[in-house]
Amino acid sequence: MTTLAATTLYGSLLTILLVCLSIYVGLLRLNKRIMLGTNEDPQLTKASRAQGNAAEYIPTGIVMLLVCELLGATSMAAHSLGGAFLLGRLLHAIGILGTNPGRLIGINLTWASMAAMAGYALMLKFG
Repeated sequence: MTTLAATTLYGSLLTILLVCLSIYVGLLRLNKRIMLGTNEDPQLTKASRAQGNAAEYIPTGIVMLLVCELLGATSMAAHSLGGAFLLGRLLHAIGILGTNPGRLIGINLTWASMAAMAGYALMLKFG
């Protein structure tokens, strides 16, 4: 039976990332007294999109990593896929919040790792 080590590690780290982004948005909302929407505040808009984008992609990434492990992924493959996905999410969040190329690199790494997890899961299941 698998220990689900990669899913546990990367799922936990990705959840921490999402919680940190959520806390940041909450603190900005309190500081700027904007409880709903962004009032077109650039800093809050960026933070809200970083959080929202993470919330859109992270669950699917964790589920696909779990599927790969349950189907018998090697430890190296699972950690490589999970690590790539985590790095992609980190770079994307940093890129949205700042002004660096991390956003483009991050989303491409996110998409590539998600596609790789889906393809690997299909290969593991159907051969």
